[in-house]
Amino acid sequence: MKILTSLFFRKMSGIVLLLLTFKTISFAQSSIVTHYKFSDDIEKAIEQDSFPSKYQIGAMNYAICGYYRDALRTWDANSPGKIPRYDSTIVSFFEHCKKIDARKYILKLSRKERIIIINEAHHHARHRNFTASLLKGLYKNGFRYLGLEALWVDTLINRRHFVSFDDGVYVRDPEFGNLIHEATRIGFTVFGYEATDIQNSQDREEKQARNIMDFLNRNPPGKVLIFCGYAHAYENEYKPWGKAMAGRLKEYMGIDVFTIDQTKYSEKHSPQANPIFVNLVEGDFPVVLMDTQGRPFNGLSDNNQTDVVIIYPKTNYIEGKPIWQTYHRKPHAIKLRDVEMPVLALAYRKGEYEKKGVPADIVEIKSRRDDKTIFLSPGEYEIVLQNERNEVIETYSIAID
Repeated sequence: MKILTSLFFRKMSGIVLLLLTFKTISFAQSSIVTHYKFSDDIEKAIEQDSFPSKYQIGAMNYAICGYYRDALRTWDANSPGKIPRYDSTIVSFFEHCKKIDARKYILKLSRKERIIIINEAHHHARHRNFTASLLKGLYKNGFRYLGLEALWVDTLINRRHFVSFDDGVYVRDPEFGNLIHEATRIGFTVFGYEATDIQNSQDREEKQARNIMDFLNRNPPGKVLIFCGYAHAYENEYKPWGKAMAGRLKEYMGIDVFTIDQTKYSEKHSPQANPIFVNLVEGDFPVVLMDTQGRPFNGLSDNNQTDVVIIYPKTNYIEGKPIWQTYHRKPHAIKLRDVEMPVLALAYRKGEYEKKGVPADIVEIKSRRDDKTIFLSPGEYEIVLQNERNEVIETYSIAID
């Protein structure tokens, strides 16, 4: 099944797991397939595509299938841009700013905010991972609703408490699935607000905002986190749309909203192509800059569009995984018997594979010398091994404590 697009470690020492069952399944015996693809298949589809959007679609397909580095590389091929020149003024500004842990900053200000809007780049799983890390703290501070642009409106998520492959396109990314799983586990009500029957881009922004407002008016009072794509988080006049969703929501509801941009200063595939700030940030955690006047930095350009921008450091990797994908998770080495290579290993929460759930993690194993580690939060999982012919060749169950 072709994956479509739409408009739209810290190393943990040790692992506790219980091997419960191990069975071999032939494709003919099972009608369930995973829908997730090998990197070679995605790359071939890009090469054969003659449309200008092929890199954008390819990058999002890589992201959906858990290939973080490939997603960045392919997206950058879509619009390579210019290599940023060293700018002593920008470097000096950065050096004089206070660097604050972005997560702590957002959670502190969330105590007094009613609506927070945070954006993502649709090919950038790190943005979803970071947003998921905010949920516990936001819930403690009164947030009860999570609005998702990527979620199709007709969904049973709040009853089944997990995301299905059929709930949207971008939500098929394991990090997006983990975001939704965490939200429903904590107690958030999740809703989709994407516009339908749109006439143009401006109409889409207006209808998105009205859909959010209508949902909030129909439900008990509670603070809301809105997760959107790119410029939908902009508050002020934006040439292509007049006003984006965030600005319209602010206008319609008559209250201020706190807007956060994750996209402006996030990493590229090549360090040389990174925004200067990205290469200057130390450590593994994203930061918010405070200037010498105590004001949060919100960009060198379009600096009136959001209240703050998050600056991400370059990603470090461990056992083939981005380090930020290993936080609060434990490693599991995939059990390989006498199976043909390559193999795609997918970890599904117990009971979700048969219901077309989204896996918690994926790893592609091209040879027995490859990294075979996935990182999982505590819980029970079913590991599904898939071959190049999209056949499920083995499954086994584990428990992560």
